[in-house]
Order: sequence, then structure tokens, then C-alpha cells
Amino acid sequence: ELEYFVKDWKLIPSAGGRYEFEVNGELVFSKKQLGRHAEEGEIEGLFADMVQKYMDENNITLHLDD
Repeated sequence: ELEYFVKDWKLIPSAGGRYEFEVNGELVFSKKQLGRHAEEGEIEGLFADMVQKYMDENNITLHLDD
């Protein structure tokens, strides 16, 4: 259901095992900045928070059919 908000997402590898994860041009996670790997589920959680913030700021309610 989060994919509804994604125009583009990228996992950007870099030298030395560093990487960054962007969604719609917004940085979600950077191993380079944090100096560590993402924990299990961390990137998905950060992405979900980003989507929720966008929905709250724009008064969007998402109704998905079961």
C-alpha cells in the first residue's frame, strides 16, 4: 500500500560498502551519514513515517479495499 506514494525509489551504492536509499528524491536512509547498516525493517519504517507525515500535512486519508 505504501507504493501508492512512490514515483521513484533508488538504492544508491557507493565506495566502501556505503549506500543511500531515496524515495522521490528524498533521502530516507544513508549508511554514509549514520556509519552503520540499517537494522531489519528500519528503512521500511522510515519510509512509512515519511508517507504518514505527507498524508497528515496534506489531509489525506487512504481507504484501501480489502
